[in-house]
Amino acid sequence: IGEMNGNNIKDVLIDEENRIWMSNYPNGVTIRNDKNNLDFDVIQHIPKSNQGLAHSQVNDFFEDRDGDLWFATNNGVSLYYPKQDRWETFLSSINKDQDVNNHMFLTLNEVRPGVIWVGGYSSGLYEINKATKKHTLLLSNETEQISEPDKCIRAILTDSGQSVWVGG
Repeated sequence: IGEMNGNNIKDVLIDEENRIWMSNYPNGVTIRNDKNNLDFDVIQHIPKSNQGLAHSQVNDFFEDRDGDLWFATNNGVSLYYPKQDRWETFLSSINKDQDVNNHMFLTLNEVRPGVIWVGGYSSGLYEINKATKKHTLLLSNETEQISEPDKCIRAILTDSGQSVWVGG
C-alpha cells in the first residue's frame, strides 16, 4: 500500500469515481481509492516527459464536465484524460509556449463547457479551448483597459447566474 505524498494539502477533489485527489505541496498529487483497500497512488512530474504533470507543484485542480482533470502547476496547465490514461500540457515551457509571460498558474475554472480560464502569478489571465487546444491571453499587466491589474490571480469562480469572478 502506498503512502500520502506529504502532509501539506493545498487542494482536494472527489472525482466521479469517488476517488479523493489531494494536491500535496510541493510534491505532486496523491490519490486515495477506497476500492483498493485505502491504497494511495502518487502523481509527480517526470523530467523530459510530456505524459504527466507539467510540474510537481500543483496549486489548483478540478474535474471538468467531461470527467477530465485539469491541474494548475508552476509550469503551466496539465490536462488528464482518465478514460484514455493520457495527458496534455498547455501554457508550459515543456511545449515551448514562449508567448506566455510566466508559466506559474494558481487557479483555473471551466467558465463554459470546454472553455477553461487560467490565472496565476504575473502570468495574466488565459482562456484555453479544450476542443481546439488553443489558448488566448485575456488580461495581462499591459492591458490598456485596466490601469493597474493585480499581478496575481488567485481565484476564478462562476456564480449561479454564469457570471465569472476573477480575484487577485
